[in-house]
Amino acid sequence: AGLQAGQVHVIFTIPCQFGEYPRALAYIELFTPFRAPDPSSQMCQVSRST
Repeated sequence: AGLQAGQVHVIFTIPCQFGEYPRALAYIELFTPFRAPDPSSQMCQVSRST
């Protein structure tokens, strides 16, 4: 599948009154797949997914 860039906004746990879930959860915003590298910087370009 390859790699995809993302930004972690928050890591959180579910309060006990909603039941037991022992692991932390994360809200992650994904970006578009990597495009071809920019000729001047040689860095791959991404943008926020909609």
